[in-house]
Amino acid sequence: MWSWLPDPLMMDEQTGERLYANRTAQVEIQYSREKGDTTGLELQSLLLDQVAQAARGTPYGMFTLHTVQLACRRSADGVEVYGGSIGVGRDNGAMAPCLPEEEQALQAAAYGWVQQWNAEEFSSERFSPHGNVTLRRFGLRPSEGDLYAEIPIYEVDYAGDVEAFQNSLGGRAESLYRQLTAEQPHVQYLQQNGVQQVTVLLETPWHPEGASVYTFPLEI
Repeated sequence: MWSWLPDPLMMDEQTGERLYANRTAQVEIQYSREKGDTTGLELQSLLLDQVAQAARGTPYGMFTLHTVQLACRRSADGVEVYGGSIGVGRDNGAMAPCLPEEEQALQAAAYGWVQQWNAEEFSSERFSPHGNVTLRRFGLRPSEGDLYAEIPIYEVDYAGDVEAFQNSLGGRAESLYRQLTAEQPHVQYLQQNGVQQVTVLLETPWHPEGASVYTFPLEI
């Protein structure tokens, strides 16, 4: 089985622009292992490479594909035995999707807020120079009635007070909300597009919960 799913909110985390190459190819393969076959990890790596090459072998795949996800299932009962994903996107910033002026301004404000947070808390050498926090997804979700921002926090300073940092995330999320709704024309644009709230997801892979989600009603 093969599916080709777009993610219109996916961002280029280094440039702050919406990605044109935002499709994920999801592939399921039925597998019957014979004695002496390659190991699971070898098979997974081999199949991922082959599927990625095939997906990028067309002009459409070359310019729109971001990730390949693979699931190998036993042909006898359909249970997934191997799985994995590989990033294959090579996005061209010049192909960034065109957005309404107001939404572009909101996106720029969110990206600037993330950059400021990096400068304030994550500028030491122990953190990635590419940014310890990034804007992974951003934009309007009509089906949810919200403006959505997804921000991974890749590392935490274990030498500091991790619990205090975790407890501070709600205030950080609210400050982003305040920045996004500071300009009345932006609020009017959101209202005109059916947005009722702002949702901020802060991904924390170093924390047992994995992520914290904050929602703020759009104030009129």
